[in-house]
Amino acid sequence: MALYVDSFQPLLKIISDEISIKHNIVLKGLALFGLFYVTKKSAQLGYELISSFKTYAVSRIFKKSLKESGDWAVVIICDELGSEFAYLLAEQEINLILIDHHPRIHELQITLENRFKIKCEKILFSTSDVQLAAHDLVVHSMGKNCCALG
Repeated sequence: MALYVDSFQPLLKIISDEISIKHNIVLKGLALFGLFYVTKKSAQLGYELISSFKTYAVSRIFKKSLKESGDWAVVIICDELGSEFAYLLAEQEINLILIDHHPRIHELQITLENRFKIKCEKILFSTSDVQLAAHDLVVHSMGKNCCALG
């Protein structure tokens, strides 16, 4: 198909109109996609805010003592974080079952028993005794009133 024009201006007008129509369709499509994306991200943010409120704020309002969960807690020491966790539980007068592979657990047991006046049992194991230690813990040490925290 041949198009005859006597000047260049009408040809530019036809081309620019055609590009303008396609350009508007693309812009509207991108705007719709952007609206969908912003709506999705807003919903995700709202869900995360509600979850955060439920997890942190509600637990602060309705404080529940760990003592209500049981008289005993199991703490795997392995590092300083585990030791600090044992101290926090001992402050709440929760009896502890300490599990570690290092003999330092004996010192921690004596310190916790004397400082916080709690009962403290220890399980010292090597890496080959992991399954045996877990079995002994469940069968012999925990009893009915125990809360396993980890």
